[in-house]
Amino acid sequence: SAKRNTRNGLVPGRAVTFPSDCDQGEYPKYRWEKDKDLCIVEGNVLIIEESDSTEDIVEQPDDNARGGILAFEFACPVSIVAVRFADIEERDSKVTLHSLHEDKHIAIPITGNRKAKTLLIS
Repeated sequence: SAKRNTRNGLVPGRAVTFPSDCDQGEYPKYRWEKDKDLCIVEGNVLIIEESDSTEDIVEQPDDNARGGILAFEFACPVSIVAVRFADIEERDSKVTLHSLHEDKHIAIPITGNRKAKTLLIS
């Protein structure tokens, strides 16, 4: 699930994936005209879309400038080894992992625009 951070707090949002190849490569339909910060050319990226649109297809990706929450629930136990992040500019960004035994909070490194970093989870 996704929640978008706004001036008025968190509101429902939507998570969408896009190819991060800004040259459009094999995906000329998707245009990075609005937000080129995620042009990292590393496969697909998952973003919280800034738009309030209810269209099924978003053709111009634009990640939410104020960030938000992406939450994943798994039906069975999983091991998270690493997560790759792009376009992180807020110093207080974090990953929170919940387990039966503990909650773990890990700071997400700042990447800056058009760059990505891997966060190792131990």
